[in-house]
Amino acid sequence: MKTYYDILGVKENVDAKEIKKAFKELAKKFHPDLGKKKGKDYSKIFEEITVAYTILSNPKKRKIYDESLKNSKKPNFFENFIFKEIKNFVKLPDFDKLFSKKIGKKFSEEKIEKLSVEELITKILYSKNIHVQKHSVKLLLSKKKIYPIRDLLRLLYSNINEEVKITIIEELGKKRLSRKIKEILAEIKQIEPNQSVKEAITKLI
Repeated sequence: MKTYYDILGVKENVDAKEIKKAFKELAKKFHPDLGKKKGKDYSKIFEEITVAYTILSNPKKRKIYDESLKNSKKPNFFENFIFKEIKNFVKLPDFDKLFSKKIGKKFSEEKIEKLSVEELITKILYSKNIHVQKHSVKLLLSKKKIYPIRDLLRLLYSNINEEVKITIIEELGKKRLSRKIKEILAEIKQIEPNQSVKEAITKLI
């Protein structure tokens, strides 16, 4: 999967000046108006470049993005463990049942419900189980404090799964949102690359 650094063609440790320089060079090369003159459509490429620059040029957004990127690179045993192939090879009829039982035990709703705000945020960001992520979103918003909403808004700037982002937006829609929060959502919509997420935000604001 391409990162925002890959899109701009820079290394992850570059400073703000290098990011700005890379963006300017790419913007000149792939501006939509320039593409029209050549009979090409550069709009999608230009949008990718703009989104990448918007995130990486903002210190706060870049920090959140870097943290999520760093975690996504951590080795995961399950990523290289192809259960479907093993199931067919060893022909264990109760394999699906056995596996789902282990997952259910490890990530039980009862255990998740006891987690703190900080632990729930960690689950949303780093869990490889999308059901755990979604359930954590709902539990986080059930906390009767304002800051979980702000934390979820910050999570929308990260590269978490689009389904999880949509769950966040849908759950936010059940709350009474202030004008300021709606303004933040409008800003997120402008830089969000996924169309489904954009549409979900549009319905909310």
